[in-house]
Amino acid sequence: MTQFLVVVLAALAATASAGPVGCRPRPKSSTSVSVAPSVSASAPPPAGSEGANGAPSASVPTQSVTSGSAVGSAVLSQSDPAPSNSVAAVIPPPGAIAPPGVDKSKPWLPLDPNNNTITANPSAADISGSSPTAAWLLEYHNTVRAMYGAAPLKWDQSLAQQSADWTKKCNWEHDGNDNLARRMSTGMGPGFLASAFLDGWTNEWPETFAGGNAATGKPTALNHLTMMVWKDVTAVGCSWNMDCKGGWGAGWENTAFLSCKYAPLGNIVGQQGQQVGNFIPG
Repeated sequence: MTQFLVVVLAALAATASAGPVGCRPRPKSSTSVSVAPSVSASAPPPAGSEGANGAPSASVPTQSVTSGSAVGSAVLSQSDPAPSNSVAAVIPPPGAIAPPGVDKSKPWLPLDPNNNTITANPSAADISGSSPTAAWLLEYHNTVRAMYGAAPLKWDQSLAQQSADWTKKCNWEHDGNDNLARRMSTGMGPGFLASAFLDGWTNEWPETFAGGNAATGKPTALNHLTMMVWKDVTAVGCSWNMDCKGGWGAGWENTAFLSCKYAPLGNIVGQQGQQVGNFIPG
């Protein structure tokens, strides 16, 4: 009998008095979605304490911390220059690829017209951003960002390679400034749509804005969606691993683990009011 489960994992916001608490994945198989840990603009925790992803800080890369930089981030700080090995993309206008008859008065999910099904581990073209799957992952991000008035991202090969290196570890933890997702099943085929995991992140808008009103509500949460549309973020790179079956429980033979990393730093506690725009009805 086929078993299939979708799990959402999100790190809670850090505060000055307490570090973030990371939800752990539910047992058994899942297509999981995980948001980059939110970070505080204060100093890093002492050695041996928990880092931004809830793991011991000794196991997470750290940076010297100035205002707005992150503990546990393996990517650029806000003072770093924009990534240089980036692939530009043309941002579609809001509503450009909305499904027919969709209600554009509230956020909608971008279509995947090419049905980009991932069935194998990433190729060199996937990492470089030149493959159809990478192009769609970037287009998806930029379509969602357009809905919230954020500028388009560029694909960054170094971020994609960091995502590839991280997913190879099959470690269901945040690496820093990343969104994560996974799917585990017992009888389904290994393929998954390139947009399938991102739909879960995009659909977090009701919990992101006060009163569940994306058009007028104040952004109060930090989650997958806020990382995707964070205004200061300029680059993204995604990758995945189809071979994480060994460490996540016997019987879950069809597993996919996806990571998207962002730069510069996003999801900074207390800055969502300035960094996350309201939804622009199409």
